[in-house]
Amino acid sequence: MSAAESYTRATRSSNLKLDDLEIGDLDWLIAAGMVRESLATRLIRLRAEFDTISRGPYSRTLRPALRGFPLARQYFVEYAIAEAPARIDAATAEEIAVRVLDLFLDPNCPACGGRGFNGGYGAPTLRCPTCRETGKRQHFWKNDAQEQYAGWLMSSIEAKIDSALGEMRRYLRQR
Repeated sequence: MSAAESYTRATRSSNLKLDDLEIGDLDWLIAAGMVRESLATRLIRLRAEFDTISRGPYSRTLRPALRGFPLARQYFVEYAIAEAPARIDAATAEEIAVRVLDLFLDPNCPACGGRGFNGGYGAPTLRCPTCRETGKRQHFWKNDAQEQYAGWLMSSIEAKIDSALGEMRRYLRQR
């Protein structure tokens, strides 16, 4: 089980016992509390919450129902505005941040379900024109600066999450 899955399971656990012999759910929660990067742990919880409710056909309309969404969105927008280059104003940085957060939560193409094609299983296989066979949602930006900033924001999110999970693992190794 990956560190993100272990942490997510721990956030929903009712078995919060501290055991000296093995690492349990409470240990993961303690390690997450010791991580310096609170934005990363919020985004991990938000993605897990989204994955829980996004199993149905109306997942895109359920985003406001996420309990952690407003606070995670606020933190992420503040981070995006603070890190924006000089040529991108605050309103544009906020717009890009919201779109990047949406893409972070639901990266798969809605037309093909992330496969890159439709059909199969005895029917003809048709390439997905919506995502151009990538299986990922496409976002189009107004200019190259916005596209570069959005790409940087997405990679920044992933780097922060990887760093936070690595910190959790290090804290648990020291235990």
